Amino acid sequence: TAPDSKQITQELEQAKAAKPAQPEVVEALQSALNALEERKGSLERIKQYQQVIDNYPKLSATLRAQLNNMRDEPRSVSPGMST
Repeated sequence: TAPDSKQITQELEQAKAAKPAQPEVVEALQSALNALEERKGSLERIKQYQQVIDNYPKLSATLRAQLNNMRDEPRSVSPGMST
């Protein structure tokens, strides 16, 4: 299985502490951590987008019903606008 962010963070700390320093390894591990964070954010956005898609029919029907109710209500003219 692929390493998780905790494992990569541990390896990154070890690489930073190593003597002599391992800049290529540190850079690769930092890039891997950044990619994992981007993936996490993308997965969260995917979940939110899917929720919007799934809720669209219900929301659309609710808004349509509210709009129809507004059309059925008689409109009153405010006293300041009457002749």
